[in-house]
Amino acid sequence: MEHSKIALVPKKECENRLKRSLEELKSFSEKNTKLVAGGRFDMGRRFLLAKFLGKPQALWSVENLRLAERRLAAPCGLYCGACIDYLVYKSCHGCGCECGKCDALEHHRQCDIYKCCVEREGFKTCSECEDFPCSLLIQFCYNPIWLHHLPVIENLRRRKTVGTEKWLKEQEEIWRNEWYLRRWLWFQKECEKRLKQSKESKDFP
Repeated sequence: MEHSKIALVPKKECENRLKRSLEELKSFSEKNTKLVAGGRFDMGRRFLLAKFLGKPQALWSVENLRLAERRLAAPCGLYCGACIDYLVYKSCHGCGCECGKCDALEHHRQCDIYKCCVEREGFKTCSECEDFPCSLLIQFCYNPIWLHHLPVIENLRRRKTVGTEKWLKEQEEIWRNEWYLRRWLWFQKECEKRLKQSKESKDFP
């Protein structure tokens, strides 16, 4: 490494930046008590570091990325990052999205699990409920049309054990396998075909 290319910040300037950052962090904490008190002190540390480095925008980009990732963790246990609506059709930002413009809005209206878990009980995941796994979730898991629902109960158990953020990282790593992902998307396409066939069938009224 060529040390001559490294721009060193004078000690006095570092002290001044740190002092200003501490003052701003205190002000930030007072104005955003819900974020800091709610187990989000790490965000405060990132804020301090970002301000110290003179790059406050880094905080918001990191935080927005984390929020975007959390949209992919559905209350039912599905990982939206491997969903055909998200990857292929690009019609949905994930079940956790509340933009009101993507397919998540219609999914929320039609999904009995979302209505029960999020709207009625106020939970983030079904695993928070004392009745987990309930009959509704079990039927969702073993739906004969949507067979890609099969992992949801075990996904929820894993999320409860390691936390949503770590589970999301695990899912991201799993679905980096392109061979596996392509076949999972094909599987979902087959599920759509079965749904269409069931609607067009004349065997049942």
